[in-house]
Amino acid sequence: MESRSNVNSLVTTALPLAVLYSVFLLLCWTFDVTQDDAYITFRYATNYLAGHGLVWNVGEFVEGNTNFFWLMFLIFFKQLGVPFIVFVKVAGALLSCGTITITYLLVRDACRESAVSSASLIAFGAGLIVATNYSLAYWTMAGLETPLFSFLALLSIYLHQRQSFLLAPALAIALLTRPEGVLLIGFFLLVGVIQSKKLPLFEISVTLITLVTIIPFLVFKWSYFGGVIPNSYYAKTAWDFQQFKDGFTYLWSLYKWYFGFGVLPLLLLFGIKETKPIARVCLLFFGLFSLYIALIGGDVLYAGRFGLPLVAPFAIALTVVSATVFQQRKLQLVGVAVGLVVTLVVILQLALPYESIRGSQKSERALYTQIYETVSQLREVDDSNFSVAASTIGLTGFLLMGHDVIDMVGLTDSTIARHPQELIAGLKSTWRERKYNAEYVLSRRPDYFLFGAGTKPSSPGEKALFLYPAFLNNYRIIPFYTESQRRLIGVYKKMSDSLGALEMSLPVSFINNLHEALSQPSGSNHQKALELLGKARAALDSVGFGYPFIYYYAGVRLAKVGQHSLAIKNMQRALSIDSNLYGAHMSLYLTYYQHSETRELALKHREHLMRLAPWDVPRLDATAGYTKSAE
Repeated sequence: MESRSNVNSLVTTALPLAVLYSVFLLLCWTFDVTQDDAYITFRYATNYLAGHGLVWNVGEFVEGNTNFFWLMFLIFFKQLGVPFIVFVKVAGALLSCGTITITYLLVRDACRESAVSSASLIAFGAGLIVATNYSLAYWTMAGLETPLFSFLALLSIYLHQRQSFLLAPALAIALLTRPEGVLLIGFFLLVGVIQSKKLPLFEISVTLITLVTIIPFLVFKWSYFGGVIPNSYYAKTAWDFQQFKDGFTYLWSLYKWYFGFGVLPLLLLFGIKETKPIARVCLLFFGLFSLYIALIGGDVLYAGRFGLPLVAPFAIALTVVSATVFQQRKLQLVGVAVGLVVTLVVILQLALPYESIRGSQKSERALYTQIYETVSQLREVDDSNFSVAASTIGLTGFLLMGHDVIDMVGLTDSTIARHPQELIAGLKSTWRERKYNAEYVLSRRPDYFLFGAGTKPSSPGEKALFLYPAFLNNYRIIPFYTESQRRLIGVYKKMSDSLGALEMSLPVSFINNLHEALSQPSGSNHQKALELLGKARAALDSVGFGYPFIYYYAGVRLAKVGQHSLAIKNMQRALSIDSNLYGAHMSLYLTYYQHSETRELALKHREHLMRLAPWDVPRLDATAGYTKSAE
């Protein structure tokens, strides 16, 4: 009889969990994507396996990742023959299913201890809130350590409730996985004080064991990287008003999407005294971790990554408090009542964040395609040991193993992160990464610059480059055609090893107007773009500097509004300043080749194209209708 009872208990637990796993894995498949930042860890792991150590660039010992334990997992399983991409997705799915499992068990046990009816149904509801969270599905498949840390945070709550000393290794692993692990240690000390109202011996013992465990790790970091705080911390934080504003804005989006606009956590406070300790612990964790998210400025990555540790504690607190309150109010069918609350939460979180999460997925996939095709073609046409500076470094760095890749936002570069350039007054940007050092980057003389938005400067560090004549005079755009997106992607190539003086001497209004002009839709707003280009040119004229690309961009817009003669004059004006402008030669080649009387001029521009980017000429020839016999 006991054996049959155990089997029945196992079945009644396994079946609802199997349903929850199925729902969750369906969402994982729907929102499958590999985040660019995951490739940062892949590059560190690859360099280590190649014998170069835990480095981004060979010889530069900078801790540009915040996921040491996740990195060790990658290295270990890669040595067993498991590809990085396979490991991160399988491990992420297993860990998040583990989070769903612990959520279910904690709620079921809490309800049973309180003699709440329909304990399994209520536990299923809590698990459903977790399983239908879009952000959890997205980040489970994204390749980062997020699902591991979220799992460890909830596992720590589970072990603390059972007063298990396994809490110590769980906290140690959490701290090795993310720096936020130190918050968990402080959190449980606080919980111990609140619950015992005296010296929390268990929590103090666990803390001491944890700290002793991680001392060798801290010593290693200090000796290897020169400090215990990851370099990316310095790159991302500024501790100013804008950071706090960004943090509360980020937190509001999480509360709006998943926590009933913040109303539900507040309502839970009214029933918290009447409920089980697990609900109080989860709600306290929810509040304190929310505060942490706001104070550090949220996350530079979208799709709710930093909110994942909040999801399961919220689901536990919501269902346990609701069940307890409904039972104490003598409400019939407590399970049904809690089910209605769960249904409301699930409907809201399936509806509100969908477009945003789907948009993040599409943007990330498009970015992957753009970088992959561009960098792959760059490697084909340049087999030298070239260096690259980029603002979006993950996949770029992974594809360029053995090449120096300068991180313009400073995640993997200690100079930019710890010694940034003073913020340039009036420089506009929507990027959250606000630290840069354009002079330092130029001093390293990278062979290429890869901007996240193609040729358009977007990040503060990219825009700052345009205030240096050394950049504008010595870097020119070369094209790569992406088949999947059917468009040209420009890469800035160094044309001369002698950059001259690295002085920032151009007006900020120039780059602000240029950026806004380049941001106008390519198929419309031509007059607006021309007006902005005129303002950018006037700003440069005021200091006696000529930038040929302004005339080229103006020519492109003029051609689109039918002013072909004026468009040609602008292209010619651009080439009179610098004959290395691929775009101007391309436009004039395609224009002149259409008429027999100007075909000889077209062929001269074709010669320049062959000099600047011969790999793209066959595509242009096909467009122009060029034949060898025409020469």
